[in-house]
Amino acid sequence: MLPGERALAQRWRFCTLVGHGTIFARVDMRRGTTQRKWGSEIEQPELESKQLFRSVLRKMSTYCRYTDKRFSASQVCAREVLHAQGSIKITDLADTLSLSMSAVTLLSDKLIAQDCVTRQRSAEDRRVVCLAITERGQSTLRDITERENKIVGEWLAGLPDSDLRQFNRIFQHILANAKTVE
Repeated sequence: MLPGERALAQRWRFCTLVGHGTIFARVDMRRGTTQRKWGSEIEQPELESKQLFRSVLRKMSTYCRYTDKRFSASQVCAREVLHAQGSIKITDLADTLSLSMSAVTLLSDKLIAQDCVTRQRSAEDRRVVCLAITERGQSTLRDITERENKIVGEWLAGLPDSDLRQFNRIFQHILANAKTVE
């Protein structure tokens, strides 16, 4: 932080928003707004939503550590895709997971070493390599899914059905917005 920014930070509340860099803001609780240094306004609920969303994302990033420390989130997602779709080409798995081919190759190597996935050559074209989930992979996926359901159940415990429906509607809207940004 530069010396001038330090003085500004003492007068204004200091916060960092994802993708927006550093913002100095002054909160006016009577008007329910937050002013940036440059004079434009952000509504207080929007700022609070961004901060809450960031906190939830941080909590969710540690989510896989709660379910099973042996597997990364990508490994769990790959198993879920393979379980749902059966044998799938590596390129299709990369597209589904939004990962590069090199990342999926590394991911598949780890899953094969754990005996959770097998590589198979396509019957139509020997150049095409497919992945399929093994019985062990399905078994560990069931265990992880049970733990996930327990954790999510604890996180959402006590919320009325009306709040859960609104929560689902809001997250569907956020997901739709996120897809347009990609």
